[in-house]
Amino acid sequence: MRVTERQERQKRDAEFRSLQANINPHFLYNTLDTIQWMARKQNVIDVAEVVESLAKLFRIGLSKGRDIITVSAEMEHIESYLKIQKTRYRDKLNYQMNIDPQVRSFYTLKFILQPIVENAIYHGIKERRGPGTVLINASIARDDLLIIIEDNGAGMTIEQLHDMKQALAEAMQRTEKVEDGHKKKGYGILNVQARIQLTYGEKYGLSIDSEKAKGTR
Repeated sequence: MRVTERQERQKRDAEFRSLQANINPHFLYNTLDTIQWMARKQNVIDVAEVVESLAKLFRIGLSKGRDIITVSAEMEHIESYLKIQKTRYRDKLNYQMNIDPQVRSFYTLKFILQPIVENAIYHGIKERRGPGTVLINASIARDDLLIIIEDNGAGMTIEQLHDMKQALAEAMQRTEKVEDGHKKKGYGILNVQARIQLTYGEKYGLSIDSEKAKGTR
């Protein structure tokens, strides 16, 4: 009887924590909606658009706890992120997305694009002279989903490219190690590589090519 009572209590506690966890996101959405409404009322359109993109970012990011979402949702997520960055960098950053309609209904791990696009912006576009562009293409290649993220930013040296390729090859081992309690440089991309390979197998994942002063793909 005591075991049963303890199990029931644990179940109720888990349900309560689940309900509690859902309060904050809804509060966040409602608050962002209010800010967006106020911004549009004051005709501060750029602020309203950033808030709208941020709300979408959180909504898709949470995805009701799901780890697998549609390609369409993942693309909507990354477009919201790019809109926010565009507001920050303005003419410095341009982007273009070409998504084959056939792949929009495919399913994929969520959060596989944002760390890569973030790197393209911060280590590529930001470091080049003049404006730069991030291109995202998604299509079918031999029955697989192929997503190409390309920038015309600062690019990498031969040594940097070699180190990155080596890191990707060892991603699952490297993501298990944390130095001094802080994430290593490039952890986001290695995390993407490790999650893809753990889910779909080691034949899948990221490949990278880059040339100094020309960009990264």
